[in-house]
Amino acid sequence: ERLYIAVQADGSLCSEAYTGGRTGMKHYRFSFSKRRKINRLLYLCGQAEWHVSEINTVESGTETGGRSFYVYVPVEQYNTLAKTFDWFDLDKISYEWAMDFLDEIKHWDGNITKNCRIRYISTNKACVDKVVAIAHLTGHRGHVTVIPARSNVSMPSGHISNTKEAYQVYISDRPY
Repeated sequence: ERLYIAVQADGSLCSEAYTGGRTGMKHYRFSFSKRRKINRLLYLCGQAEWHVSEINTVESGTETGGRSFYVYVPVEQYNTLAKTFDWFDLDKISYEWAMDFLDEIKHWDGNITKNCRIRYISTNKACVDKVVAIAHLTGHRGHVTVIPARSNVSMPSGHISNTKEAYQVYISDRPY
């Protein structure tokens, strides 16, 4: 399930037309430039015993700057809902599962702030709402802020891009 969190944040699903009938496997695709995400993906795939294959990212003689991977999953374990958090029901999760979930999101669309809070960022409001609910169910506070859409933003890569509206959740312990 930790890998499904990675898929929601950074992965993509294989085509719906691909059934995995010949190999018994389907795949998720990931592209990363951050070493910590690559290491985390490889670690989780090792734990799940899912095969990972790195894709050649050299296109037309230029390096894209990132590394791409296919994660091969047995068809019966492939989760078509992995781009959302609709694959689990809040009424059926345990406290331990919820704490593991919060621990995992910090590796993908999140991080740990200087104040030791988990910060989760997503453009998918439904995912944000579930993260907030899990935070509250585990006795934490989940504070949401909206990051408005912007035009002509200078990205860390140096490219100029337009951004979508996004949501930040700060998860912290409740002092009461």
